[in-house]
Amino acid sequence: MLAIFLLLLVMLKLMVLEFRMASDANVVLAEIGKYRPCKVRDSSIPAAGVNPEKYLHWSNPPSSGLGDRMINVLAAQTIAWYECKTLFLIWPPSSKGLSGTFPTYSSLFETTPGLVVIDKKKGNGKKIGFEVPKSLKPEVLDLAPGWGYPMAVIYNIKRRLSSELMNNEHIILEDVVRVYNALGRHLKPRPKISRLIASNFVPRVKGAIGLHIRRGDKTTVDSHAMQGISSAMLATLHRTTPQVLDEVLKIFPGATVFIASDSTAEKQRYSTFIRERGGSAIVFRKHGHSRNKKWIPYNIGIEDALADIWLLAQCSVVLQSTSMSSFSAFGAAIGNGKLINLLPASSKCQMRRCHRFSDIVVGLITPWENRTDLLMDLKNVRYN
Repeated sequence: MLAIFLLLLVMLKLMVLEFRMASDANVVLAEIGKYRPCKVRDSSIPAAGVNPEKYLHWSNPPSSGLGDRMINVLAAQTIAWYECKTLFLIWPPSSKGLSGTFPTYSSLFETTPGLVVIDKKKGNGKKIGFEVPKSLKPEVLDLAPGWGYPMAVIYNIKRRLSSELMNNEHIILEDVVRVYNALGRHLKPRPKISRLIASNFVPRVKGAIGLHIRRGDKTTVDSHAMQGISSAMLATLHRTTPQVLDEVLKIFPGATVFIASDSTAEKQRYSTFIRERGGSAIVFRKHGHSRNKKWIPYNIGIEDALADIWLLAQCSVVLQSTSMSSFSAFGAAIGNGKLINLLPASSKCQMRRCHRFSDIVVGLITPWENRTDLLMDLKNVRYN
């Protein structure tokens, strides 16, 4: 009986926390929403008489992984929000990896106001769940795949909107980041995923330092990879990751560090490193998401991966030990919106397309060179 009571108490605290986060998000949306061409957005879906001008339609690229899909969903949602429209989202069943079907959106997330998701069924192409009325032909949103970051949102909005619809001077990066984060905080995982982390992890991780170590399919010998990790980049990350952990544990002695990774070895390495320096290391699972393979089907381990994302969102800041990762970017976006990339600019891909990609992520990701100010400004960091 005592165990059941404690579980219910933790679940109640989690519900209160989610309510507060949603309330804070609503305050942000109300504040910035006064600059939109409408005051409220009607997210209901009438059976007939739908005005297609109130909707946007966008489809996730079939080869996208979970992080890529979700930061692009947030970007599309942000554009739809600024235009006072509801977003129709096609969620394809295909996935990158060896084989398997990507889990449906409805199996991973709760419904969200202003977002209607159509889960496509693999094989025959039929749709399950909500069907778009035949009379409805919403505008297709032209959003470049993989660029679902706040700066790209501004680019797309300013490209789409005329001065008659909205005064573009009000579309500034700081506000777009706040809207992006606010819409992210409205996302909720399905109860079966919430239950995985509610009692034993959320209370211990809230306010911790988050560390995401991305290896697996990111590792490559290509020194010009935009998001991959070359051998030279990996050598640099093996230097900067312990360096920033040393800095964190000197600023916040005894701090709790939550580690998410697709690599079992990296989890073990940095758990030991943190404990030897007086910190507390927490992992959701001892093994990595990828089971130490470069590619696995997305129907294996995705619930654990999503649990890791939601725990990263509870952290005061996310340290991103990779060249770039939408996985931890999404975790930061639905949390405090604070993320530090641990690869110095001098070690990143130097090709022109990589510079353009770096420009796109401005506004959400703090570069390695600017980490100190963000770390010194952190408040309410969790200690062991």
